Amino acid sequence: MHMPDEPAELRWQPRASEDVTLRIPSDTLDALREVAERRDMSVEALMKLYVGTSLHRDLERAFETPSPDP
Repeated sequence: MHMPDEPAELRWQPRASEDVTLRIPSDTLDALREVAERRDMSVEALMKLYVGTSLHRDLERAFETPSPDP
C-alpha cells in the first residue's frame, strides 16, 4: 500500500495509441519547440504532457462531488 510519506512509484504501462494529425498555427508550434528545447524534451512529448495534464485536471473537475449546500 502506498503511504503518503513515501515517494510515488511511477510505472509505465503500454496502452493502445493512434496517430493524430493536428494543424497548429506556425507561431504556436515555434513556441512549443522553444519550450520543449528548454525542458530538454521533444515537441511530441511536451504536447502529450500538456494534453495529459489538462485532461487529468478536467476529468477531476467533471467527477468532483459537489459540496453540500449549507
